[in-house]
Formats: sequence, structure tokens, C-alpha cells
Amino acid sequence: MEVFLEIVFGRLITQYLGLNTRYLFFKIFNKNILKENLRNAQTDELNSLGQGFYNSFIGLFVFCLLVIGIVYILDFFGII
Repeated sequence: MEVFLEIVFGRLITQYLGLNTRYLFFKIFNKNILKENLRNAQTDELNSLGQGFYNSFIGLFVFCLLVIGIVYILDFFGII
């Protein structure tokens, strides 16, 4: 069960949300950015750690905002 939660929470939610949020944010300001530039680069170890950290941090932040927003909407309509 712990491995399943690590895969779902650690990889899918934080990395996916973080990568796509950063990509959309930078795409607004820089039209020439690629998702490969924001992924973990295996050639540069320091850059790889930095990009992975940023993706995880932003993904966790966006996930928390989504959960808070969903709970607020459900509470507003009296469902919970």
C-alpha cells in the first residue's frame, strides 16, 4: 500500500501537475519553451535535482490548492 501511495502521490500527482503547471506558466511568457527543458536532465546532475525539486514543489502546491478549492466548493453547496 505504501508503494502504491508513493507512486500515485510522489510521481503522478506532483511531477505531472508540477511539470504541466510550470510549462503553462512559462509558455505564457516565453513562446519557445519545451517540456524537455523543464524535465529532469540526466546529463547535468545538479540541474536534474533542481528541475525535479521545482516540479515536485509546484505540483504539491497546485495539488493542495485543488483540494482546498474542491472542498470549499463542496462546502459552499452543502454537500459536505
